[in-house]
Order: sequence, then C-alpha cells, then structure tokens
Amino acid sequence: MPEVTPPPADAGDPGASPRGEGERTRRRALRRDLAAALLAIGAIVGFVVVQALVRWLAPRPTEAQCAELVDRYLEHASRARDPRVADDDIALATKRSRAEPARSADLKACRDRLSAAQVECGLKSPNVDEMERCLQ
Repeated sequence: MPEVTPPPADAGDPGASPRGEGERTRRRALRRDLAAALLAIGAIVGFVVVQALVRWLAPRPTEAQCAELVDRYLEHASRARDPRVADDDIALATKRSRAEPARSADLKACRDRLSAAQVECGLKSPNVDEMERCLQ
C-alpha cells in the first residue's frame, strides 16, 4: 500500500510547523528593519531639504553689510597674526584691499551664500574664529 502524506498545515492551524512560524517572524523583523531604515533616511533627507529651504528663503545681507564684514574680517585676521598691529596699518590694509579684484568676489560670495543673520553674527564677533563659526 502506498504511503499517504498529510496535507500541509494551514497557517491558522495551531499545529502549524515551527519552521513556517520562524520564516514569518524573520520576514516581520526584516520588514520592521526596512521600515526603520527608510524612516531614518527620510528624516535625514527631510532635514537637509528644510535646511536648504531655510537658507534659500532667509533674508540676504546688503552690499554695505557685506563690505563691512569683509573689512572686519581683515581686521580680525590682522590682529590674529599680530596682536600689536597698529590701527593705522589695519586702515591702510583695508584701503588697499578695497582696490583688489578679489574683494568683489568676496562681496558677491557674501551676498549669494550668507544670510543677513550670519552677517550680523559675524559683525558682532570678537575674533576671527568666532566670525568663521557664524559664517558656516
């Protein structure tokens, strides 16, 4: 007489094989991990997009504010190199820098890349390190 194999156990059957349960548990864990990873990626992308929008929509500094910032940066950098530098020497260096072509590029970069709040922070900073933190 031929041997008869019993039909596969139904998923709802309490006598279902432990192998099927392990597979379902593994799949559930995989879906949970995938959902967590997608949530983390979505949060990061959302944060980057919001930051970009905030920068894009933020008020821009005026030409005068940028000019003052560039002059202030020159003063802070000069004092960082030599704390005993005379005010007259800084005034002379500032006057010379205003005639250089690089200044217009610095002013354009200020207007295009910085917000008015960043420039205000930079203008209030007591040294070049603090100023650079404001401008990041």
